[in-house]
Amino acid sequence: MILKDKLLKSVAKSPEMNEEELEIVAYGMEILFQKIFFFIGAIIISLAMRSLIQGIVFMVLFSILRQNAGDVHMNT
Repeated sequence: MILKDKLLKSVAKSPEMNEEELEIVAYGMEILFQKIFFFIGAIIISLAMRSLIQGIVFMVLFSILRQNAGDVHMNT
């Protein structure tokens, strides 16, 4: 990603940033961009299906559910 690389280079210029912290920032940026692209894609699909409000409500409720119902697994 070109934007991620440019942002990472500007963060790397900071004198108090070491290599380990730079990797953590890079990972955080990658996750942030993935979430942004998911949101934009979901909005486009909702617009194409002419159900923008339902799509936004679904995304909000689904993200709340994912945050609160994380580690539920079936015993085998």
